[in-house]
Amino acid sequence: MGNYYDILGVSKDASEADLKKAYRNQVRELHPDVNKSADAEGRFKTVGAAWEVLKDKEKRKLYDRFGDKWEEAVAAHNQGVSYDDFERYRQGGRGRTSYTRGPGSAYTHGGREVDPEDLDDILRGLFGQAGNAGGQEKSYGSFSGGRRQQAESEPQVHDLPVTLRELQEGGERHISVQSYEQSGNTMRPVTKQLKVQIPLGMTNGSVIRLGGKGALQDELRIRLVVLPDPTFSVEGHDLKTTVPISFIEAALGAKVPVQMLSGSVQLSIPAGSQSGRVLRLRGKGLKKRRSGAGDLLVRLEIAVPESLSTREKELLEELQQISTFNPREKTSQRATVTA
Repeated sequence: MGNYYDILGVSKDASEADLKKAYRNQVRELHPDVNKSADAEGRFKTVGAAWEVLKDKEKRKLYDRFGDKWEEAVAAHNQGVSYDDFERYRQGGRGRTSYTRGPGSAYTHGGREVDPEDLDDILRGLFGQAGNAGGQEKSYGSFSGGRRQQAESEPQVHDLPVTLRELQEGGERHISVQSYEQSGNTMRPVTKQLKVQIPLGMTNGSVIRLGGKGALQDELRIRLVVLPDPTFSVEGHDLKTTVPISFIEAALGAKVPVQMLSGSVQLSIPAGSQSGRVLRLRGKGLKKRRSGAGDLLVRLEIAVPESLSTREKELLEELQQISTFNPREKTSQRATVTA
């Protein structure tokens, strides 16, 4: 996939604000609804995958430390191996590794202190490498039944970034997943190329279960993570969007076009609508698993022209003279409420 920072076009020491700004710029440029170039969708998903890691402080720390091996580090940590020991093991080289520790330091596994040779067995059991702990060469370690049971009790979870359009239409995705498999008495890291069917009715956070595709042939869980969309936000199967209207449309009522995931619809704006009012279009959201669909919630936002023609200004000045409307008469000044 490449370096996540390079993908977003920022330096490794970029602030959270810089990361977010760079990501939003990339999303606006590459979103498939806007950019029709052949590679736009692929680049869009790659940007989304990089953002999912770098926006999370803990994941970013691990990525900065271990690079593209950060998921392996997490898997080892879930088996009780400290990140420091994982790093020493990975830096030991292919087929051989050596550990050094200062006076009074100790290796830990599962929260308990262990002998370096025992830790070497544990790590070789995870990664299938020969090691050299405490200066002594050792053969492959075994993957004990206890650790096997622990791995099987914690199904592997892989986050898959998807667009709203993919959720609406379903379809097939090809993904690469970092996992582990047993070879004889050892565990070794592998990259699995998998084909994932996205069923209709999925939404943000939905999980697809693939039996036998995870570590130790256990279940692999694919968790769908919706990429930010320039037009809609999503909550369950409901979509939310904001539509600007003129103050004349708000006062007199009107019909205005509203974009959906596919096509558009004419929305009736009731006369006297206020800025911030939400209108519900039933059945215009994401499709549900069995039948029907969520709703499309449209928030109205009254827009005021920044400049007026001479005639428009004359008419508004005339309206101001004859109008009896006072917006502060029934609603007094009040504190601003932020979400």
